[in-house]
Amino acid sequence: MFPNTITPVIINGTQAHLGTPISFTNDSFYDMANCQSLDKISAISELTKTDFTIFPNPTTGLIQFFGYNDILSVEIISPNGIMINKFQVKETIDLTDLPSGTYFLKIISKGGKRIKKLIKQ
Repeated sequence: MFPNTITPVIINGTQAHLGTPISFTNDSFYDMANCQSLDKISAISELTKTDFTIFPNPTTGLIQFFGYNDILSVEIISPNGIMINKFQVKETIDLTDLPSGTYFLKIISKGGKRIKKLIKQ
């Protein structure tokens, strides 16, 4: 990471990688570093169309999963690949305390892994 920059996540089909850092002026961004853990994932290896729905998306807090019954766990991943939180099997997850922004949900099920984009307002 570079000071005064934001690194975008570039998604191309089933591949995701970090793009070129974008510079910004001081005090023109919201710092989310205080909500991140130190556990990094190495890559988002599987970005696929999913056969279930996350509702509502965008969300202000609570999200629900519909049409997919074999979810084992859900990980909340920041755009730079850091796992923020992990939840065990639940129909509803409370993200009220999560800062506004774009995140990825890594959904682990009996059938494999799926990644879904989530916007928190």
